[in-house]
Amino acid sequence: MGACLLALLIYFPLFSKEIIQSHEISLSDWKKEKITLESIPGKKSVLQPEENLPSQGYLFLDFEPEENFQQSLTVISNSYIPDTKNSVFGKRSGFFSGKRNQIQVSLEGSKLSPQVKESFSIRMPILLNEQGSASTLFEKLVLIKGKLFGIVLELEENKPIVTIHNLFRYSDGTTKSTELVSDEVVPRKKWHAITVTIDPNAKKILLFQNGKLRGESKMDNGELLSLGFPEEDSTPLVLAKNFYGNIDAVHIHKGYPNPEVSYTRYPNVELDMETLIPSQTGSTLTSPILTSHYSQASLHKWTLGSDKPEGSLLNLYFRGSNEKFSASSRNAPNWQRITDKPPIDRFKFHQWKIWLRPDAQGEKVPLLHSFKYELKEQLPPSTPTAIRIEAFDLPEKKVCLMWASNHEREVQSGGGYMIHYGVKPDTMVGTLFYKPDPLPDSISGKEEGGDYKNLKFCMTEQTLYENFYLPEEREPSVKQGWNEEVFRSKREKNGLGFHSGITYFFRISAYNKYYDEWKGRDQRSGLTEAVSASFSKDLSKR
Repeated sequence: MGACLLALLIYFPLFSKEIIQSHEISLSDWKKEKITLESIPGKKSVLQPEENLPSQGYLFLDFEPEENFQQSLTVISNSYIPDTKNSVFGKRSGFFSGKRNQIQVSLEGSKLSPQVKESFSIRMPILLNEQGSASTLFEKLVLIKGKLFGIVLELEENKPIVTIHNLFRYSDGTTKSTELVSDEVVPRKKWHAITVTIDPNAKKILLFQNGKLRGESKMDNGELLSLGFPEEDSTPLVLAKNFYGNIDAVHIHKGYPNPEVSYTRYPNVELDMETLIPSQTGSTLTSPILTSHYSQASLHKWTLGSDKPEGSLLNLYFRGSNEKFSASSRNAPNWQRITDKPPIDRFKFHQWKIWLRPDAQGEKVPLLHSFKYELKEQLPPSTPTAIRIEAFDLPEKKVCLMWASNHEREVQSGGGYMIHYGVKPDTMVGTLFYKPDPLPDSISGKEEGGDYKNLKFCMTEQTLYENFYLPEEREPSVKQGWNEEVFRSKREKNGLGFHSGITYFFRISAYNKYYDEWKGRDQRSGLTEAVSASFSKDLSKR
C-alpha cells in the first residue's frame, strides 16, 4: 500500500461485494514545499507553512528559539532577554538593558569582509525604551596602526547617526570617511526601522527611517579601488551596545531597501499598486502516489486533523485513476478540490495534495496534525459454483455447461462469465469471452433458456472461432480498444479448436461490470474446478 497503513477491514453484505479500508498516512513521507515541522507544547508535532525568512541576506536575526544567522555566521556572544509581548517579525524580540546585554557576531568568511563589491543595506527595527538617549545599535570597528576602520550606527539624543571610518579606498592610496546625521527623532515605545545603505559603485551612503530617505553622502573624489575592511580584520559585529529597548528582524542584505517589504512571521498579502493585483504565496504538501488493493475503488470518507485560524486557508485536493501514472506523466489525472462530497471517479492509483495559506496579515497559519481517509473498494466476484457438463454431442463437437449463478448484482447486471478450456485440468489455453454489450454473445448463462439459479451455455467449434476471430463487419460494434494489436494478437494466439481423440477440461470465472482488460482486470473471480469432455477418435475406417 506504499505509504498507507491498513487499519480496518469491514465486510458489507455479500450482495454488495464492497469493503471499506481505512488508511492513516504518515505525513513525513509527503513532499513538502514551503512546509516546516514544528512541535507545539501540549500537542503532537504539526506541519505548517514555513516562516517568511528573507530569501537573500548576509544576516537575518529574528530572536526566535533558533536564531537564524545565514551563511553560517558565528555568534561569539549572545546576551539579551527574550520578549514574547513585543515583536515585528515572529513571536518574540530581543530586549536589551544597557551594558549588560549585546550580541557579537563574527563576519569572517562573509561577503561583508574584507572587500564589498555590491551595494548592501543594514535594517534594524527598534523599540526604544524610556531609559537612555545615547546608544550604539550597530558597530564594526578595527584599529590598525592608529587608524580606525569600520561603520557605526548610533543614537544621539534619539537621532540616528551613521559614521563610516576609512572604508573607501582610492587609487592614490588615500581613504575617506563620512558621517550622516538624521533630523528625525526616533519615537519611544513605538517600533521604528532604521536602514543604512552603502553603495560602492555609486560611492554613496544613505540613511532611511521607516522607508523614507533621511540623509545621503556621496564620496565622489577620485577613483575608488575598493570598499571594505582591512584583510587582517577579525573584529566582530556588535549589536545593541549600551542600548535600552527591543530589537527584532535585524537584516543585512545586498541591494537597496524595499520600503514595501514587510517582516511578518509568515507571507502576507502583497498588493501591486500599479495593477492593483494582490498575491499571497501558499505552501503545499503532496503525498506519494498510493495504491488501493483493488481497482475501481472510490473515496468514501476523509478526516483532516487540523487547526485553521480565522482568515487562513487549508484546502484538500485529490486525483485518482485505474491506470498507473506518475506526477509528471501526460496521463496524470487532474486535481480535484475535495469539499463536502467525494468525487465519483473510480481508481486504483491515487494521490493527495494539501494547500495551506496564512491569513492576510501573515500572523496566523493553519496547523496540520494528521490525515486519515477511507476507500470503498469493489471486491472481485466469488468463484462460480456447481459447474457440470449438462449435454455433450460428439458428432457436432458440442459441449453444454451448467453452473450456479453468482449472487453479486455487479455480475448479474453488467457483468458476465468467461469459459476457459484446455487439454489439462490446470492448463487453460483458450477463453470464451465477449464484453461489453451490445455484443449478443456475451456469456450471461441466460441466453440458453436457463435462469439465474441454473445458468447454461453451449459451445461448438464455431463458437470458439467467433470468439477468437472477430469478423470485420462486427468490429465497429466492439468496445473501442479491443481491436488494438496487443489484444487482437492475444485472442488469435489462443484460438485452439476441438480435436478428436482429446479430452478437454473446462473451468468458469465470473466478472463484474467494472471488469476492464486494462483498467480493472482484477474484477474477475478465480476459476472453478475443472470438468471434462472427451472427443473420441474414429478408427473404424482404418
